[in-house]
Amino acid sequence: MLNNILTYLKIVGVLFLIGGGLFFYESNHVQHSVPVVKHMFSDSKLISVFFAAMLSAFWAYDGWLSVAFISGEIKNPQRNVPIAIVSGISLVMILYVLINVTFLKVIPLHTLAE
Repeated sequence: MLNNILTYLKIVGVLFLIGGGLFFYESNHVQHSVPVVKHMFSDSKLISVFFAAMLSAFWAYDGWLSVAFISGEIKNPQRNVPIAIVSGISLVMILYVLINVTFLKVIPLHTLAE
């Protein structure tokens, strides 16, 4: 029960930041274009660079291991576990994208590039 309450409070906090940044922040600065540096990687190098970037995420997230243990205690796990995984990952992706859009609205790209 406490875990659910704290999770809801975290989600409400992130939504509060998103709402404040997207709807209440008035931008007074002009958007400037920033030249984008493009790196050319071969296919094999791109794969190794991708997995090197994802290594910390693979080490940090150990929740996939717990799904097998929890599924034995869930009613109708064949239906409920996939629903929980898809809805949880979807919620995290939506919140992540919205918070990044908010960050880029409040602190524009040209300011970050300086």
